[in-house]
Amino acid sequence: MGYILYYLQMKGILKKSKKNFVAPVIIAITFVVAARLLAALVLPVLFLPLLLGGCGNRLPASAGNPGTGSGIAPSEIPLIYVSNDVHFFARSIHDQNIAERDGKNVEMVDSILQAIAYSIAPKHAIMIFNGDLSFNGERESHQELANRLRALEYQGLKVYVTPGNHDIENPAARSLLKGKVSPVKSVSPREFRKIYRDFGYGEAISRDKETLSYVAQPAPKLRLLMLDSNKYTRNRALGFSEMDGAIPDSTREWIRKTALAAQQDGALLVAAMHHSLMDHHPMVNEGFTVDDAETLRELFAELGINFILSGHIHAQEISMRETSRGPVYDIATSALSVYPHQIGELEFFPAEPSAKAENQGSPETDPTGGRWQYRVKPVDVEGWALANDIPDERLLNFKSYSEEFFRRSSEEMVKRRLAWEFYLTIHEYNAISDLMTTLNARYFAGTEYLNALDLPQSEGYRLLEEYRFEFLYNYAQTIMDDSPPSNIELSIPVPMQNLNPIAK
Repeated sequence: MGYILYYLQMKGILKKSKKNFVAPVIIAITFVVAARLLAALVLPVLFLPLLLGGCGNRLPASAGNPGTGSGIAPSEIPLIYVSNDVHFFARSIHDQNIAERDGKNVEMVDSILQAIAYSIAPKHAIMIFNGDLSFNGERESHQELANRLRALEYQGLKVYVTPGNHDIENPAARSLLKGKVSPVKSVSPREFRKIYRDFGYGEAISRDKETLSYVAQPAPKLRLLMLDSNKYTRNRALGFSEMDGAIPDSTREWIRKTALAAQQDGALLVAAMHHSLMDHHPMVNEGFTVDDAETLRELFAELGINFILSGHIHAQEISMRETSRGPVYDIATSALSVYPHQIGELEFFPAEPSAKAENQGSPETDPTGGRWQYRVKPVDVEGWALANDIPDERLLNFKSYSEEFFRRSSEEMVKRRLAWEFYLTIHEYNAISDLMTTLNARYFAGTEYLNALDLPQSEGYRLLEEYRFEFLYNYAQTIMDDSPPSNIELSIPVPMQNLNPIAK
């Protein structure tokens, strides 16, 4: 676009100079002389190494930068941070802490949001908030959160959002003031798009007609496929927000067109949606995994989309399924509102020439188009609180406080499940409770690999094996082991089809 504007400006200057043609002629003669001098003196120097070195040292046709096989330099793709399940509850409509059975620490979310920019390098980075932005879809919560997101952008982050199942047309939108629960207004799809206009919707280069899905282009070689996987059209009639999700057929066709357009322009495409693309847990699937997930995975694989960023399950979990065209990954970053209150970081590394290419001077390169590296990253709430002189002991000791908060929530779950097991002694109950709270904390953090080091030898595990309480035993068995891939880091190759522009 800069070249076009420059050309138009020059056109304007020339038009204005018709009456005075002497200066342009002098400039033109000077340019010709300078060009001939350049050709005589400089070009032989430039071509001499090529003449001496032959053809072996030529860069491959796909290489846009020396030393990379993908044609995309690292500086062209900004760091991407991802978070979801913020469950922000506006201060204007609640005045007391919310006791959530699922471990959400709603009271601390505002501080955690403010600590994000302190914890990362925000300049020129991208932050995706992947659904369930609000507590229960309250309009005030959305509006207040939008102000918090503007503060993040002021510090250098570029923020993009998608909706979650809690966010739109939610009949459960309530205020909690002076001990009284009262209905408040939620938002329509149109209102959601308007409130978050500055966070993706206002700069979308393509929008789906049926959903709030859109494509944004935060960098010339990067596009974000932000998918709305929610069902909210029947919420009012049902009296509750539907938990499960779907990608309609028309949206799938739109996805195909946008993915092919990205390939045509040689841009990388990163996809995100709130719901899971596959079952992450045998006991956590109904209402979490998008409808007809298998065909959607096949579509993604066909289009060269081999991973998606998701949320909804609140736990840190990475899963993989094979398709007819290779593996597809679902990277679920744990909820920002739940211990350990971490975010995901996604970094692009271009392909390097293979060892064979370097040794033989051939144009052969890495068979992939580079790779994405995903890893979890903690939010340094303690450092932020200390740097800002905030005298709240909970924030200054946030790691221990937040873990203890979550463990209490897990203990409540165990207490409900063992309420009628009167034969257990207090010592046995405490041993089982300690086992389950540790398992749960590690599952939500994505660190199940630690379990094998200490839990099989614990008394709580022995008692669970002995009594085999149906739910607790089955739940413990499914989160005890950490089968591949790792839940806290992943290296994902970029299919070459994503980097080879399609001929128009």
